[in-house]
Amino acid sequence: TLRRALRAGGATVADSDPDLALAFAAWQLWGDACGAHLRGDLALCFGDARRRALTIVRGDFGVVPLFVAETTEWIVVSNSIEAVRGVRG
Repeated sequence: TLRRALRAGGATVADSDPDLALAFAAWQLWGDACGAHLRGDLALCFGDARRRALTIVRGDFGVVPLFVAETTEWIVVSNSIEAVRGVRG
């Protein structure tokens, strides 16, 4: 399970931690490779200000949509097409 893999990697996760906390722990442990460890119906984006990088992950079920729009000033990530359609330069 994800919890078991996180613990084996040295992460501290509780049995009561919600899925989002587990996904964040996975990103902290495995970085950009965290998507290979996550299963399910999800779409997530993690930002690393020090590296000036985004890690965008879409679940392997392929149910939750994930839209990305990029301009010279912004990167918008959403599960709603309306959110990215409204992005202006």
